Amino acid sequence: MRKKKDTKKKVPNALPNEKRVGSIEEFKLSILPEFDSKIEDTEQFYQDLISKVNLFAPGKYMWYVVERLTIFQMGGMVSHFLGLDASYWKNKTPEDYFAFIHPDDIPYVMTYAKIIYNFLTKIKEDEKTFFHPNLYFRLKNPGNDSYKSILFQYIYWKYDVDHGIESILHVVSDISHIEQSNYKPMLTILDEKNDVLHFSKAVGNDVDDALNSMDIKHLTKRERDIIKLLAKGLSSKQISDALLIAKNTVENHRQNLLRKTGCTSSPEVVAYALKFGLL
Repeated sequence: MRKKKDTKKKVPNALPNEKRVGSIEEFKLSILPEFDSKIEDTEQFYQDLISKVNLFAPGKYMWYVVERLTIFQMGGMVSHFLGLDASYWKNKTPEDYFAFIHPDDIPYVMTYAKIIYNFLTKIKEDEKTFFHPNLYFRLKNPGNDSYKSILFQYIYWKYDVDHGIESILHVVSDISHIEQSNYKPMLTILDEKNDVLHFSKAVGNDVDDALNSMDIKHLTKRERDIIKLLAKGLSSKQISDALLIAKNTVENHRQNLLRKTGCTSSPEVVAYALKFGLL
């Protein structure tokens, strides 16, 4: 009898299940091996990207460089997110900045960060620009007990001599202005080389640690760029100016986005992108 052909799509760089991280100390031990190499030129390494950080953020934002889990440099609207200026956060550790994350989200954030670190160490140096990891969780508003929804992006990272993660440039964006339903902490890793979105969502009181995947060829990179600008509240004219394309071209892309996503308005498209981790 002829063996049935396996038509299931193989997911590039898919990871096995990860053990849930239960404490900050376990989190640090799980992703920080013993380092022998000396850190050099961190500030210069990210200088050009930091000058373009506004291109990555779909709302109010701050950025920071973490160097082996310790904050090296920070900028942007820091007070909006953390209530203290950037100088305060120099050399702060996970114990300090995790205190601002919603307590219910912390186990997911730690486990998802571990998944991302392990994922990134398996990527070749010359291919890392194809991968865009994101986390979605809640961050405490300064001065009160309310929380804002944020998009936490891994913009770029530096490997050490053993291909471990030495430092990372993060951008944190406030996405509370985007209408959301059935909130859950989420991890996504967009793989532009293979047009695949890896994702993992919280399920009940546990963490779904295995990365699932979905084909995203139906949305082009240009369309995803336009969604990010729509999330900022930009008009078609403003988007055309930002992307240096004709306004009519933007309008055509917006109509294509409505058709492809089955949405009836631009806010619905943005909510769709948020749901599937495409921001």
